[in-house]
Amino acid sequence: MRVGRTAALVLDIMADEQFTAKSLQRQAKKANKDETTEKNKVKLVRQVHKAEQNGANARRHYKKEIQKEPRSTPRMPFVKRPRASTSSA
Repeated sequence: MRVGRTAALVLDIMADEQFTAKSLQRQAKKANKDETTEKNKVKLVRQVHKAEQNGANARRHYKKEIQKEPRSTPRMPFVKRPRASTSSA
C-alpha cells in the first residue's frame, strides 16, 4: 500500500507543478503584453510632445516671418500726381 500512496502523492505533486507552470506562463505572457502596451504609450507621448514642439516652433517661425514681411517687401515710391487744374476761364 505504501507504493500506491507514494504514486498518488507523486501524481498530485506533478499536477500541482503543471498548474503552477501554466499559471506562471500566463502571468509572463500578461506581463509581456503590459510591457508592450506601456512602451507604446511612452512612444505615443513622445510623439505628441515632439509634434507639439514642432508646432510651437513652426508658429514661432511663421510669426517671425510675418513680422519680417512688411520690412522685406519693397515699398512703392511716393509719386505725386499732378493736380487737376481748376482754373476758371
